[in-house]
Order: sequence, then C-alpha cells, then structure tokens
Amino acid sequence: MSSETFALEKRFSAFANESIYIPRGYEIEALTTKELQRDYGDKKLTRKDQTIYVDEKAASYLHPDMVNELMQDIPAGIGWFFHLKQCTFLIYGYYGESQEIPIKVYKVDWKKNYQYIYSLLCGNKLKLGITSKHYGITLNAYYPWEKLIHENIAEIVWPIEQQTLFPEIDFEAEGVLPEV
Repeated sequence: MSSETFALEKRFSAFANESIYIPRGYEIEALTTKELQRDYGDKKLTRKDQTIYVDEKAASYLHPDMVNELMQDIPAGIGWFFHLKQCTFLIYGYYGESQEIPIKVYKVDWKKNYQYIYSLLCGNKLKLGITSKHYGITLNAYYPWEKLIHENIAEIVWPIEQQTLFPEIDFEAEGVLPEV
C-alpha cells in the first residue's frame, strides 16, 4: 500500500471516529490483529447492549461504483470481500482533491452487500477490473452506488444533512439487524 493511501485511510479513520461514531455515543475499539481485521473489519463499536463491527475504506476521488476487492496480490490472496464474515457495516469515504474531510461517505450493510454482489458475480452480471495501484495485482468487482442505494444495501451518511448512520433502536432487543 502506498504511503499516500495509508495516510488517507488514517485520516478517514480519525474523521469517522470524531464525526460519525463518537457523536452517536459509541465506544471505539480498534481491532489490531490481522485475524480480527480479516474477519470483523477495522473497529468494534459498542453502545449500551449493542455491538457492531465496521470496516473502513477511503478513496482519493469520488467513484460512481462501490469497489469490492475479490483478490489481492494475485495469485497470493483472497480479498477482503470474501473474508469479512463478521462485519456489520462497511464505511466508505471519498475525498476530493485537497479536501481535509470527505465529500461523501456511504454506509453499506455488509451481509446484504455480500449476498447481492456474490449472486451477481455467480450470474456473471458484474463489472470486473484489475488494478496494480495499491497492493500487488488486485481483482475488483464494481457496482454502481446508485443501484446499491436503490436496493437498500447502502446509503449516503455524509454530508451531515443526509446522515442517518445508526438508527436509535435497540437491535438486540428487537432481534433484527440495523436497516440500511
């Protein structure tokens, strides 16, 4: 991973803590082992009796498609798409040129996204692409944000006027997953 990408992800992580998670009363625990990050994502968020896991992604420009990493460092590894089995939400931030804060942040229901993208992948109905920009040769699947929003898999949570990140309901008491 390039030093620019690493710095952007670190900046987005700090932004998400201060502007998204803490204002909603979440305590944040960074997941630091490769095993936990592979299966759960970057952070464990807790509030009252609620625990959720988020994986954060940051990009330096606004892309019309969500990028799902299928294979990383080909032929060595499977990408995060197939590993994040315990993740609750993916938080995806996009920055504009020389912007200090993201211009747009999406929240993705991870289980819904996985099922939807996997079904499209199996049906050969997904745009695929290969890049070597960040970490070896990587195979990605691309799907339009607009369609993910329409399918209630993703929503825009930043800028703030569109923000509904984690609804104020007790998910464990209700016995349901948070709605996207």
